[in-house]
Amino acid sequence: MKSLTLAFLVISMVVLGACGIPFTPPAPTPVSTPSPADIRPPHSPSNLVGEPISQTIVSLQWLDNSDNEEGFKIYRDGNIVETVGANNTVYQDTGLEAGKTYHYVAKAYNAAGESGTCSCIVKTLNPPLNVTISYIGVMFDHDHIGPGDIRLVLFVSDGNPANDVEEIIPPGEGSYTLNDYEVLELNQRIFHTAAAGEYLKIVIIAYEDDQETFVSDILQAALPVLGPILGIPYASEISAIFSQYEEQTGKPLFENKDDYVGYFQGFWSSDESWGIGQYNSVGIDDLRAWLSVWSDSQPEPLIKPTLEFSVDFDGWYVEGDKVDTATKHDRVVARINLSGGEAGYYKLRIRRDVRGASDTTVDEVSFRYDGVSVTKELPFNPPYATGEANTDGYHIDLLKDGYTIWTLTDAYPPRLRVTTP
Repeated sequence: MKSLTLAFLVISMVVLGACGIPFTPPAPTPVSTPSPADIRPPHSPSNLVGEPISQTIVSLQWLDNSDNEEGFKIYRDGNIVETVGANNTVYQDTGLEAGKTYHYVAKAYNAAGESGTCSCIVKTLNPPLNVTISYIGVMFDHDHIGPGDIRLVLFVSDGNPANDVEEIIPPGEGSYTLNDYEVLELNQRIFHTAAAGEYLKIVIIAYEDDQETFVSDILQAALPVLGPILGIPYASEISAIFSQYEEQTGKPLFENKDDYVGYFQGFWSSDESWGIGQYNSVGIDDLRAWLSVWSDSQPEPLIKPTLEFSVDFDGWYVEGDKVDTATKHDRVVARINLSGGEAGYYKLRIRRDVRGASDTTVDEVSFRYDGVSVTKELPFNPPYATGEANTDGYHIDLLKDGYTIWTLTDAYPPRLRVTTP
């Protein structure tokens, strides 16, 4: 049995050797110990804080809580804006819009992936804001002897009490001298802030500075009371403001009602860009104010406005021919040309001049005028000849807001005389 076993081993060795392949034991499989840095993503950063540096720059800062990050990814409103290297904890985002809110997210990352997030919301500084009174004008100067001495009570607020402006202009004892329908160029900046608040409100009250009633002194004393009333963002109309003032002080702001000229009030929210880029040529009652609201640069010069108002009576017409005299029951057309002045609703009225009594209206028409120019006609049939029913002829009136602003006189062109057929 042993002989057989030995023979088998000898034969096996001879056969293997004959193949020419030396026997090599298999190499052991290498076993590596994985590093934690290669298999786990980094820890999340924390305490992301954003601070507006200017209208266009936000500074971000966070805490680095990992030791295996390759860097940090910064997202703004869901879009990646920058990748910074490992161990960085600050970043400045530039090229932003003024007064806009942004949502930021920071993540650490490495080959294994991204960490969790930390986030913050930052609003850039609001834009710088300026308001200039370019021109002021009056429809009526409120002085029956000569031109009116106009002064302005001014209140401007942007929601930041540190920026509020309360003053009377011009300062001191000065005033603006204005006739009816006159415009004065001021180009006076009345408000400036490097970063606006959340809204812009402007209130201007104009009055005729009657030195006999010492209106200036009254208004100087009134400013501390007027300020809080006018500072309400959505303050009511001027009548309500006057009522509030009288309730708080026990006396009217203007004891002589004729001293009050008119007012301007404007309000814009931040959603309306604080009114930046807008020009206003509006006002209530007899005041007109042209204001420009601007931000980074001086606004383009405005074309000088005008309140000069011209009414040209073109004549009386019968069947297309201009006449001075018509026959009773003729179809007469009165024609006027308007230029300049104020846009709004007007009324043209034919009146019968009644001797010793009030004139009576024969016909009238209301129309919208654009403040530039218009030709308006009013046809009518004279019911009486001159001398009948005490009729001394016919004339026309032009009215605005219920007030007669122009009437045809007996001077040339004359009032219409009417004969019997």
